Amino acid sequence: EKLRDYILHTKHVNELTIEGLRDDRRPILPAGLAVLLAVFDSLDLDTMTFSDGALREGVMYDLLGRFRHEDVRDRSVQALLARYHVDVRQAERVVQTAYRLFTHVKEALKLDDEDNDLLRRAAYLHEIGLAISHGGYQRHGAYLLQHSDIPGFSQVDQSRLALLVGLHRRKLRDDSLQQVLKNGGDSLLSLILILRLAVLWHHNRSNQPLPNFELSVKSVHAWCFNIAANAEDWPLLISDLQEEIAQWQHWGFRLSITFDALELTAD
Repeated sequence: EKLRDYILHTKHVNELTIEGLRDDRRPILPAGLAVLLAVFDSLDLDTMTFSDGALREGVMYDLLGRFRHEDVRDRSVQALLARYHVDVRQAERVVQTAYRLFTHVKEALKLDDEDNDLLRRAAYLHEIGLAISHGGYQRHGAYLLQHSDIPGFSQVDQSRLALLVGLHRRKLRDDSLQQVLKNGGDSLLSLILILRLAVLWHHNRSNQPLPNFELSVKSVHAWCFNIAANAEDWPLLISDLQEEIAQWQHWGFRLSITFDALELTAD
């Protein structure tokens, strides 16, 4: 309060003479003090102490947690699941299937553990947009991830996570392809395609065991998905997969899908 009175009786910030106050801090001191006074008043505080920690300590804390397999990013994902009331059982189904698909193609596509972690977190969070609206929920989820403060994630990580969630369903457009390549290159592109397949498997939201399947890569732009099941037992899945074949073509990818001896084509 003494500092407030002193500033109010000073005609110009350049006239502020306070021990330890640098010249470049003078113009922002009154605004910062106003914010702090409001905090004290709103929260009914009497005293406050400062922390001498800085960004470097936060980085060290984050790295230490990862070495101990206590990644702060995973805690953040769990917090988001709770905040947006995500169906955790459905998320787990997609996570498990996405991991199976990832293991089939990681060597051919030169994907690493960081790619796997990013895919897993996106699979957990792919439905957070449902908390806003069912229509176009993938876009709502992408917006939440892009603009939220998520401890442990850099802005680059959040952008990649948002792209994964925003493109896990519906149309694949040329402009979004360029955005993906700019933010994460071929690896992010591959993760999006894997996540889309994993989500398709679980549209019925049931615990029905999945048949055996194998995802393989003939070339970077030609993937094969072989499913050991009778096509007649999966009519809705077949319809979804036929549409998915057509969507992949928009990005220049050829997806070959077979149910036993039946090869699917675009619907």
